[in-house]
Amino acid sequence: MDLALFPWVAFACLFALMPSEFWNFFSRVFSKTTLPARTLAKNSSLTKKMQILMTPIFLIALAWNIASYTKDPLPTPVRNIAQWLHIDQYWGMFAPYPLKDSGWYEFGVELWSGEYLYAFVDDTMEEQWDEDKERPKAGYKYYVDQRWRKYLINLWNKKNAKFRPALASYLCRKWNEEYEAPSEKAVKIDLEFTLYQNKEYLMPARGPANIYLGSYKCK
Repeated sequence: MDLALFPWVAFACLFALMPSEFWNFFSRVFSKTTLPARTLAKNSSLTKKMQILMTPIFLIALAWNIASYTKDPLPTPVRNIAQWLHIDQYWGMFAPYPLKDSGWYEFGVELWSGEYLYAFVDDTMEEQWDEDKERPKAGYKYYVDQRWRKYLINLWNKKNAKFRPALASYLCRKWNEEYEAPSEKAVKIDLEFTLYQNKEYLMPARGPANIYLGSYKCK
């Protein structure tokens, strides 16, 4: 399992929960000047006002979490405020089970010469391809980075079919920019996804199954 940016984002978010003593320590270490007493008093007063202002928001977030546990509906005004402030709490990552769908792509390229080859979005994907097993050597390395992985894993779904021509156009353009000879120019791109799916969490995988995603002419 490759969590990509998630651990770093979570780590950064935890800084918001550090107590004031933590920040005061670094303030004393790195500060070269001492604030006057009047400024300190003013900052203290501002902090108290912020605490008073944030109390209702904290209570709404707390009520939302309690309602999520008890399954009791919140009053409509409270729900609307929470959603408007984007403090409605929901945790759905890896629950109730990790992502069950996985797989890999093969992009067929038809050349002007009539030759038919297979290509990849990125050179890294080609490096991770096992010719003997006809599958990636390591699935978590195959998609190059987090953005390509998210994009391509969702692309095979029918509801995202409208985004496939853009990928085919990108592959055509990338191929034809790399090869100058007319006979080596791409005229058509075929998209195919091999689905590797877990039937249930922690059960043996089912598949693979080939899914044809369409044929697209290069302009």
